[in-house]
Amino acid sequence: MEHRVSFSKGKLVCDMYAHIKAFEVKLATTILPKTSQLRNQWPHCQLKSRWKRWKCLRQNLVCRFREAHVHAKEIRLFQNPFTVDIDKALPSCQFELAELQNCDVLKDAFKPNNLIEFYAALPNETYPNIKRHAMKMSTLFDSTYICEQTFSHSDEHLHQSLRLAMTGMEPASQKQAHSSH
Repeated sequence: MEHRVSFSKGKLVCDMYAHIKAFEVKLATTILPKTSQLRNQWPHCQLKSRWKRWKCLRQNLVCRFREAHVHAKEIRLFQNPFTVDIDKALPSCQFELAELQNCDVLKDAFKPNNLIEFYAALPNETYPNIKRHAMKMSTLFDSTYICEQTFSHSDEHLHQSLRLAMTGMEPASQKQAHSSH
């Protein structure tokens, strides 16, 4: 089973992180325990190999998304700056968070489904570090999406170039052979 989080235009890092966490929880709390329970009930069944595959998948997920978990605090800060514990936040943002979390006008303006507009409207003079952080978080996938789009459009050209590079053949001459009349 392949589970791939695909990048698309307009997706944010917090969306991706929510999918990763949800899948890890499903795997840990539902799939692995159920498969393990069934495996113990029917030891001669194919469930043992499936359980091993699920366990391997879980280990691969932990490895592959380790970086996302390392940056969980930063992702949460971007996702909702009003729920972040100021003492545990990035040091560069703590004073600004204290100001932000105590501003009722900005609390009322905050809409989790439109983070980009919210951060764009924050005054740069008052919240420069929070805005810089939001810019970093909000552009993570746009650049990845653009790269993926570029490579998907140039796949055939890359394939042909690689094929040519891997062979000992020379490209055909641009001169046309003269045919006899």
